[in-house]
Amino acid sequence: MTPFGEKVRELRRKKSIALKDMAADLNVSSAYLSALEHGHRGRPSAGFVLQVCGYLGVIWDDAEDLKQLYWPIGWHSRSSLLMIRRF
Repeated sequence: MTPFGEKVRELRRKKSIALKDMAADLNVSSAYLSALEHGHRGRPSAGFVLQVCGYLGVIWDDAEDLKQLYWPIGWHSRSSLLMIRRF
């Protein structure tokens, strides 16, 4: 499990959201979301990370933590960083 996937799973479970419900609401398959949580998929798009943050109602501090799990230090584009800051 990746740190990003582990955090998404933790946040989802804290809110008692079933994986299949979250996947349906985000318009992705349950298999994709499960694979993402378990680290069996590549890095999701920046847009999907923002979608997950919005869906889970992540507050700014948690969004920053999630961003750091997604974008290792020194690995980001200026446009991606601006999108996160706007969130």
